[in-house]
Amino acid sequence: MIGLDAADWRVTRSQLRRGKLPQIGSVFRAGAFGPLRSDASESQNPAGAQWMTVATGHAPAVHGVLSDYVKRIDSTGYRGPQQSTMLRVPPIWRVLSDHGVRVGIVGWPVTWPALPLRGVVVAPYTKFRSPGFNSRRTLLESLQLTRTGSIYAGADLRQTHPDAYYREIEADIREAESTGDAQLHADLPTLTPAGPDAYYDLKWNYVTNQIVTAVAVPLLADASFDFIALVQYGIDVAFHRAHELKSVDPYEIERHPELFGVMADYYRYVDRSVGRLLDELSDDTIVMLVSEHGTGGGRHSLQSLDGVLAIRGAGVKSRFRIEGASIFDVFPTLLYIYDLPIPRDLPGRVLIEAFTDGFRAARSQRVTNSYSRGEPAGPSDVDFSAFDAHISERLRQIGFADGGQAHDPGWSQDSP
Repeated sequence: MIGLDAADWRVTRSQLRRGKLPQIGSVFRAGAFGPLRSDASESQNPAGAQWMTVATGHAPAVHGVLSDYVKRIDSTGYRGPQQSTMLRVPPIWRVLSDHGVRVGIVGWPVTWPALPLRGVVVAPYTKFRSPGFNSRRTLLESLQLTRTGSIYAGADLRQTHPDAYYREIEADIREAESTGDAQLHADLPTLTPAGPDAYYDLKWNYVTNQIVTAVAVPLLADASFDFIALVQYGIDVAFHRAHELKSVDPYEIERHPELFGVMADYYRYVDRSVGRLLDELSDDTIVMLVSEHGTGGGRHSLQSLDGVLAIRGAGVKSRFRIEGASIFDVFPTLLYIYDLPIPRDLPGRVLIEAFTDGFRAARSQRVTNSYSRGEPAGPSDVDFSAFDAHISERLRQIGFADGGQAHDPGWSQDSP
């Protein structure tokens, strides 16, 4: 399962028709596809909440992720990410692991700290605010830098399960952090005339994607894994940088005169990353592309905008249009693929029409009452500030100066 953060149905289809997304297009052509309705019914449902709806099949009020952060109750006002221990219902990888399936999870929101299961977890940590960072620049001026969950070069940050797995990915993290401007501009040429804010926002997401892809590739090549899930970030940030906010109420945006093309650039970059992942898989491997919401011109935190769903592989119909799918349907459909019981307490449905008669005949279609285990374990006793030095180092590596003050990236240089 490859998550494409904020991939919009209309934009994706437009790019596909123009032949601009050959890798994503290969999944569409070989399988079943359709718009995927997001959920804007509660608490404005930020991205982390919607990704956990994808992973659990439940609404935020049930799975427990109502916002992207929690606030420490002390004088610092430090905000950290929602944590894996706060979930009230198990995500798909926990259910699969409990049924003996070996899983690999890379970069999925709300998986930090990495919890033990059958397989490997590489969890992202999302930075929001601390006394050590310039909150005015990063929040009030809409600089989204560090607000994408990322993986850092630190063995003591509870990012991986097992703990020792960090040593296997450390070199990939450090290589991505040293990405030079020439490589970034080759993939995102529209950034060349961009100002520092857009440049560093996109570079942060680009580095995050480089890490996720580099970590996921060897897992996909390892036949001992039966399920792998990851998220490719950045389309959301590219959307915001491609538009200028004119007013909040009513919500009005217009195209940025210089940077509108950066969204198409980022879609094509993500498409190439998807290609790297698909190269490790046989045509029979079931691949699911999914986005938690779209971004096609609306305020996605308040409106239900269609994301993308595409499935291909053994037992999946070819060139079949799926109608009426929502992010609530992904979880039960994955259970169906693995022939596991479907809970009665889910609001979504199995997208059974996407599969061939032979595949359906081999499924038992068992049911169960629920996979919920009751209340969550509660917030982990973790010092969020332990990440500050690692985040500061990442900022320096990509060229963002200390204290939240960006310097000119120097377009002619190939320097970190």
